[in-house]
Formats: sequence, C-alpha cells, structure tokens
Amino acid sequence: MLASKKTVQRIGGTSYEVRGEGDWVVLVHGVGMQLRVWDPQVTAFSDKYRVLSYDLLGHGNSDLPPEEATLEDFIDQLDHLITRLDARGIQLVGHSLGSLIALGYSLRRPERVQSVAALNGVFCRSEEEKKAVQNRSVSLSQGNGEDLIVPTLNRWFGENPCPARARCAEQLAIWLREADKIGYARTYKVFANSDRAHEGKLQRLTVPALFATGELDPNSTPAMSAAMAKAAPLGTYVSLDGERHVMTFDAPDRVNNVLREFWKDQQMPQFDPREFRRALGTFVTGVTVVTTESETGEKRGFTANSFTSVSLDPPLVLVCLSKTSSSLEIFEQATSYVINVLTEDQKHISNQFASKVPDKFSGIETRRETTASPVIADTAAWFDCVPHNVVDAGDHIVLIGKVQAFGGNQGNPLVYHKGGYITFGLAQEAITASENTQHANTVGILLEQNEHLYFEMSADGGLMLPTAPRLGGSSGLQAKLKMRGLEVLVGFVFAVFEDNTTDQTAIYYRGSAAGKLTDGNGRWIPIDSIDQGKISDMAVRSMVKRFIAEHRQDAFGVYFGDSDVGRVGALQRSMQSGG
Repeated sequence: MLASKKTVQRIGGTSYEVRGEGDWVVLVHGVGMQLRVWDPQVTAFSDKYRVLSYDLLGHGNSDLPPEEATLEDFIDQLDHLITRLDARGIQLVGHSLGSLIALGYSLRRPERVQSVAALNGVFCRSEEEKKAVQNRSVSLSQGNGEDLIVPTLNRWFGENPCPARARCAEQLAIWLREADKIGYARTYKVFANSDRAHEGKLQRLTVPALFATGELDPNSTPAMSAAMAKAAPLGTYVSLDGERHVMTFDAPDRVNNVLREFWKDQQMPQFDPREFRRALGTFVTGVTVVTTESETGEKRGFTANSFTSVSLDPPLVLVCLSKTSSSLEIFEQATSYVINVLTEDQKHISNQFASKVPDKFSGIETRRETTASPVIADTAAWFDCVPHNVVDAGDHIVLIGKVQAFGGNQGNPLVYHKGGYITFGLAQEAITASENTQHANTVGILLEQNEHLYFEMSADGGLMLPTAPRLGGSSGLQAKLKMRGLEVLVGFVFAVFEDNTTDQTAIYYRGSAAGKLTDGNGRWIPIDSIDQGKISDMAVRSMVKRFIAEHRQDAFGVYFGDSDVGRVGALQRSMQSGG
C-alpha cells in the first residue's frame, strides 16, 4: 500500500513531495497524520498527474504552527506552497481537517483550483459533538495523547475491525505516536474550533466541489457532507456504503474511483485556439490603451479591448493583461494607471501600443490628472485609477482599478470586432452609398465556406463573384443564392466603390454560407488555390487578391474609392496584446 520511493523536499518550513507529470493533484491530510497517509493516492494518480502531498504545520517534518494557530495559518501554508511551485489548474483534495483547509484555499484562490474534494469533512457540529472534540483537544494539550490513540482508532475503524483494517489501524497508530506532541495539540485545537469556519461562505464557492464521506463515519457524518454540498453552488454529495473516517487509507480503491469520476466530469474541453478566438471576437468591444509611470519615471502602456465596469459604489473598472507581456511586472506593482478609451481617429495609437516599438509614447500627447500616470489627449474617455485588486486568471491577470477621476471628449469610440477595427463614420459612408439613388447599384459578396470561396462561371470559363442589383428582396442577392441551395449570412462590408466602366456604385460584402450547392454554374474554390488570372474584371481581381491576403492574417479592411484608386479603412490589422 505504501509508496516505496520518497523524494521529500522543503519550502519555507513545509515538507512536501511531488511525484509524476501532468496536471496537478494536491493532497491535504488530516490532523495527526503525515504526507505518507496519501501513499495509496500518490501511487494511483502519479502515472497521469503531478501529485503534491505535504506535511501540515506541526506534522511530519514541517515546522510547528503558531502557539495560537487558526485555520488561516494552515491555509496560508498551502497558499505559500502552491504559489512557490506555481501550481495551477489544481484538483485539490483534503481529508478531515485537510478538507477545511482545501475549501478555505478554494474560496481564497479559485483562479488556481479546477475542483476541490472535501473528504470526511466536518461542518457545524452539534453541541454534544463539539463538547466531545474540545475535550479531546484539552487532553492533547495536557500531554495525554497516548491515552487517546485507542479511542481514536475505534472511532476510525470500529472496535472489532476486519484483519485488513486492523493492519491499517496499526500503521495509523504508529503515525499518531510519531506525531510531534506540541504540533499535534496545537493543530487539533484548530480542528476542534473550525467546524463553522465556512458556514455562510460555501455559497460563494465558484469551483466544482465534491463532498464525500463514509456512511459509518460518526464524526464527519453524511449529514455534514450533504449540507455542505447543498450550500455550494457546484456541490456534489457522495456517501460510501460501509466506510468510516479513514476511507482514503483503508478503502483507497473506492475513494480513488470516486475521485476519478469526479475529475472526469470536470475535465476542460479541448478547443481549437483559433476557432475559440474567433468565437470570442464576435463580441463587439471598444479599444483602450492602459498607461502608467513607474517610480523611476519609466512610462509603460498596452492596448486592450478586455475592459469593463465592475462597480459604481465604489467606482471600479477592470482590464486584462497577458502574462506574456513585458509590462506585466510593472502593472502588477503600479501605484496607479489610466485606462484610455480611444476614438475612431486613434487607431494609430492602438497599433503603436500593440506593437513592439521601443518608445510607445513617441508622438503621443499626454498629460497628468489626479495620479502620476499619463492621460492620452483627445480620447473618448479616460479613467485615472489606483489599484483595488490584481486577480490571477489563467494566462492573464485582471487589474481591478478604483477610479479617482475620469473625463473625455465624448467622441465616437473606436470599435473592435472579429479581429478588426470598426468606425461609425465609415460604416455610415457605406450606408449612404448603398442608398444613393443617382446611380444603379451592384451588390456582390465574397462568400466563404470551410476555407473555400464561392465563384460563378462565365461562358468562357472565367471566375466571377455573385452579384445582384440589391442585397435583399425577391430579386436580391440572398434570394439568388438561396435558389442555388445556399443559406447566406451576410457579414461586414468589404468594399464600396464607383465602377468607372458602368457608372454604378458597387458594394461588396463578406459572408458565410451553409447548405450544399445545387447549381452547376457555381463552384467552391479553396482560398489558397484561386487562379486569379481567370478573373477578368480587374476591380474584382483586386478585391479577391486583397481578400486572400487579409484572410491569411485574419484581419480585414473596407475599401472606399473607385474601380481604379481608393483607400482601405474601417477594419485594420488585428490588435496584439502589447506591453
């Protein structure tokens, strides 16, 4: 049952062991035990996981807890260990007192925890139960630990355990006798007085939580686990028939199977990062530049569209910064920063702060308002902040700022959507052009499906984009394509120009299609295999060439002008998190 090879290390007074590779599993033992009590779990899980077990304060080879220790001291110990090891995405498991520690850590640091399992945990003891456990605490403080070993084992295993459980009881008796008397007494006092530590708090537990105990556990009862599971928003309750308090040690296979099933339900889905990013990009946001100045006078800034309000009272806002940013440490330690909301005329500022140029403030007019951080001139809005909190969140940090002052010129904001910038002004130009009644219109579309672009065939085998006099209506482009079996979702305008050969206003959209083509005159061609030489219309050939290039970059623009010369605006190159 016991693992044969141990590689115990120490960090900051805590004795610990890490075995295996993969996602983290962290094991927190109960009072009177040591990290070796988790050997059955370490052996079972270290083939697929990186398993961390450690000695609580006052146990094994860890330092003693403070004389008047509290549960927070033990949560601090776990917090320090996990931070030093930089463990994230943790499957956290605690037993008995360890379950109280694990729940406390999950409430404090949910961003590091994927799930928590509280095994044989205590919760809101009755007065009789509380009196009994406090009497045992007093006996330990008086040095009477030896007298409590047999009664303890009887509670854990019953008075007449089977031979297998009797052997488990013998091993636990050895560990109880090896326990440091001072450490054991101080820790047991914490255990005796912490059964209500999470009362009224489990409702704020944001991670999936398993509350499991043995059917025959007389002190960490099924009713306690059921009550905790009911209080936790994502709580699951399990009672193991016939098991008692140390089921992790004397029935490890059953407990391990329960844990595996629980973890399987919590496994993170595997996403295609590019498709996930595209899905997130469908949410329309503004664009900000976040600026600060260090105590040495160094200015730093980064472009971000992950900005939102948090609270009106007190006035709080937040913005996210990638952990790969070179400005990460500066902003984590900043005493102030300004969130500048850019206008549609400030795309160049966004691009400059999203780039890797050495001096991102070059040519940018700034001033100071309430704090020492720079405010960019002529923005739509600015929020001068001092730090309220910094939250660890996956591959980003969340900067929550308390607003000290704000202002702005109320101009049209710069908008970001699907990897590109949008400006209200240019969008209005497109609308105005489409409603121009002085010229006939041509409406076309660059229609995409599964990395293919749709073309119609001319009589001589050339390639043409589908067009119609208008977009909607019975004679419109959408109806025309529907007759060919295609359901079209129209996206953004791609080009608006005057066709010098026909004296028409041409408007081309980007779009996507569902359905199977039923018309032999149309053809889907892989975007990277389009023979542009078969496109006789030079304006269309130019559009297709631009579409191919911008599709590769996943960043699209809008062309305005005529069929010979014009400009690309409205949608610019995608932002990258700067700093």
